[in-house]
Amino acid sequence: MVTYNVWHVHHDESFWKNPFTFDPTRFLDEHGNLLPPEDEKRQRLLTFGIGKRSCVGEKLARVRIFLALTSLLQNFDLTRDPSEPFPSPDPRTYPCEFFMQPPPYKLQFKPRH
Repeated sequence: MVTYNVWHVHHDESFWKNPFTFDPTRFLDEHGNLLPPEDEKRQRLLTFGIGKRSCVGEKLARVRIFLALTSLLQNFDLTRDPSEPFPSPDPRTYPCEFFMQPPPYKLQFKPRH
C-alpha cells in the first residue's frame, strides 16, 4: 500500500513560495490565464487525489462547486460578522485532529436585489 502526504505536497516550502498563504494567483501565468495541466504547479495540486484511485466525480464536483459559488456570489454580498473576528488564516494554528479544519466563524449574507 502506498500513501502520499497531501499536506506536505501542498505546503512544501522548498517548492512553493509562501506555502501557508492563500494565493490562487500562483496557478496563473503572467497574462492571468490558468496554467496548463502539464505545468509543475498544477501537477502538485492534489485536490481530488492522484493516479487510478483519484476521485471519479472530480468533473461533476468542479461543475457543481462553480455553479453553487457563482449563484451565491451573484445573489448575495458576503461580509464578515463584525461581532466575531475571523480565525487565523494560517493552517498551522488549527487544531490537529483526524482532519484539519479552521475554527468556526460567521459570515453575513446580504441579498443584492
